[in-house]
Amino acid sequence: MSSHHIVKEKQEPALVVEHLANVEEDFLGQLLEWTPTLVTHDNCAMHLIERGIKIDVLISNEETFTAQSYVSVLRDTQKTFLEQSLSYLLSRAYPAVNIISEHLPLYLFAFYWKKINMVVFQQKKKIFPVTSGFRKWKPAHESIFIYAPEGSFKTKGLKKQAGELYTTTTDGFYEITFSDRPYILIAELF
Repeated sequence: MSSHHIVKEKQEPALVVEHLANVEEDFLGQLLEWTPTLVTHDNCAMHLIERGIKIDVLISNEETFTAQSYVSVLRDTQKTFLEQSLSYLLSRAYPAVNIISEHLPLYLFAFYWKKINMVVFQQKKKIFPVTSGFRKWKPAHESIFIYAPEGSFKTKGLKKQAGELYTTTTDGFYEITFSDRPYILIAELF
């Protein structure tokens, strides 16, 4: 007996690829497993095509794009690549997006965090916003990074190491609470 999975459009997060350096094939394969809508730009397009990956949306300054068929080509505008990508996805009612980026686009979280569920993968970290009272189970000695001013939040089940780095103290739930902002960013290693 076999099982067949049917994935509806927009059921899986879209994937925005801003940067491909140091992205391992296995990790990229995991993000592409359910064939999400893939958005990228000129600098990454050929690298993706060489890996046999289908691009759905290309943000480009080029007049034509013939390396793959059925690619929506959007003209590059005054917005940043990530702003233009998120605007496109929101205009088509995507609820979630995974972003591979070389830098942490803090301004994007501030503007888009309530509009689309965003996760940024950067330098072996999975970065995402959480609201106060966030709880998650983790094994002992796992690394958690909290990007918020020290003293602006409280934790349970975490021990501060250095800078933004905390580690879980035991197997079990850790918790983060705060009251002076709508969300904070945390990161886990992947």
